[in-house]
Amino acid sequence: MNRFWQIDGERLRSLRKERLLTQVELSKMTGVAQDSISSLETGKREAHPGTIRKLAKALGVEPTELIKEQD
Repeated sequence: MNRFWQIDGERLRSLRKERLLTQVELSKMTGVAQDSISSLETGKREAHPGTIRKLAKALGVEPTELIKEQD
């Protein structure tokens, strides 16, 4: 069973910008498509755990820091 998670898009964008990375650069670092990163940052898409791990590793944070807290 695939489990997808809602990403905190604002947090993802903030971390990316703090590291002076464009979406294209982060895409090249992670292998995650640039349009997927864009969709995650705007909350239009949920992420597979593997995607979350790739993004977190590239940004130097724990994967849990990217997951949106449930209300």
